[in-house]
Amino acid sequence: MRILIAEDGLTARLILTGLLHKFGHEVIATTNGAEAWEIIQQPDSPRVVILDWMMPEMDGTDVCKKIRAMGGPYTYVIMQSAKTEKKDIDMGFSVGVDDYLTKPLDSEILRHKIHVAERVLKYETKLSLYAKEMESLANERARQLIHTDRLATLGTLSAGVAHEINNPLTFIAGNAQTMERAWNQVAPQLQEQNEQMAFILEEFPKMLTGIHTGVNRISKIVSGLKRFARQEKYIKHPFEISTAITTSLEFCHSKLKANIQVERSPDDSLPQVFGDIQQIEQVLINLIMNAADIMKSLPAGHLGIKAIQEGAMIRISVQDNGPGLPHKLLNTLVNPFFTTKSEGTGLGLSISNGIIEEHGGQFSAHNIPGGGACFEFTLPKYTNQSESLSEGL
Repeated sequence: MRILIAEDGLTARLILTGLLHKFGHEVIATTNGAEAWEIIQQPDSPRVVILDWMMPEMDGTDVCKKIRAMGGPYTYVIMQSAKTEKKDIDMGFSVGVDDYLTKPLDSEILRHKIHVAERVLKYETKLSLYAKEMESLANERARQLIHTDRLATLGTLSAGVAHEINNPLTFIAGNAQTMERAWNQVAPQLQEQNEQMAFILEEFPKMLTGIHTGVNRISKIVSGLKRFARQEKYIKHPFEISTAITTSLEFCHSKLKANIQVERSPDDSLPQVFGDIQQIEQVLINLIMNAADIMKSLPAGHLGIKAIQEGAMIRISVQDNGPGLPHKLLNTLVNPFFTTKSEGTGLGLSISNGIIEEHGGQFSAHNIPGGGACFEFTLPKYTNQSESLSEGL
C-alpha cells in the first residue's frame, strides 16, 4: 500500500518510514499536518494516513476533521501519540480517527494495525463496487417502471386510439369510393362542360383535401403511438412546453368526451424548458387521463391546462372541476402503488413525481376552492448552462 505519514520528529519519522518500507509499503513522509493535507487533497492520494497528534501549523485532529469532511473514497486514519489517557483517546475517536499507535512505537503492533487497515479498505472497496452495481440496477429498474407505466397508459387508451384511427380511415374510404364513382362518370364526358361536370370539378378538391386530412391524422396518431411506446435512452434538450401540451391533448383525445371542455392557456412568450419531452408528455398524459376519469360522469366537465413563468421555473397546472381530493389522501398520492381506481397499477403519480424531481422541479396537488383538484409541477427554464449542468450529473 501507499501510506502517508505526518510526523514532525525526525527520529520518529525515520523509524516509522523504515518499518513501513520493511513491511513492503510505499511511504510518503511529511513533517507537519499542513503538508499532509495538501497531499491528501490530490487525486489518488494514499488511503492510509498515520498522523502525529501534536504538530506545528496543523495538528493530527485538525487533519482528521478535514479528511472526514471532504468525502470521496474512504481514508483510514491512524493517530500516533504518547497520550494514553481515556479522555484523549475518546477525543481522537470523536473526530474520526480509526485506530491508535502509542509511542514508543512497537513494530509488531504497527504491522498488525496496517493489516487491519488493509482489510478495512478492501472491504470498503468491495462495498463501494456493490453499491454502484445496486445503484445501476435501481436506475435500470426505474427506467423499466417508467416504460411499464407508458405501456399501461397505452393499454388504457387502446380502444379510444383504435376509434381515433378508424374515423379518418372511414373518411378516407368514403371519399375514395366517391371519387371512384365520380371518375367513372367523368371519363366518358371529360370534354363536356355540363352541370354534372361542374359539380364534380367543384367536389374533387374537397374530397382530396379530406383524404389528405385523414392521412395526416392517421400519421400523427401512429407516430405518437410509436414514439410514446418506444423504450430508449432519455435525452434532455430545450423544447416548448406548449408543444408537449398539444401532443398530450391529441394523445388523450379519445378520453376527453363531449361533456368535457378543454381550456389551455400557456403563454406563447414562455421561454423554453430543459428536459426530456417524452417524459414530460408522460406526466401530462397521466394527469389529463386522471382528470378525464374523474369528470366522465359530470354533465359539464372542465379541464384547464395552464403554463406560467415564475422566476427561473415554468409552472404547469392541470385542473378539473371534479369532486376534489380527500384531504387525508393529499400526502399519499405520489406513494408507489397508491390508487383510488378499481383498476390500474397506482404507479402513475409516483412515476410522474420521480420524473419531475429528476428534472429539478417539484410536483404537488391541492384542492381548488369551490370544487375540483389541481395538479402542478415545475420545470427549469432553458439557459446556456442547462446542457453543461446536465452533462455533469
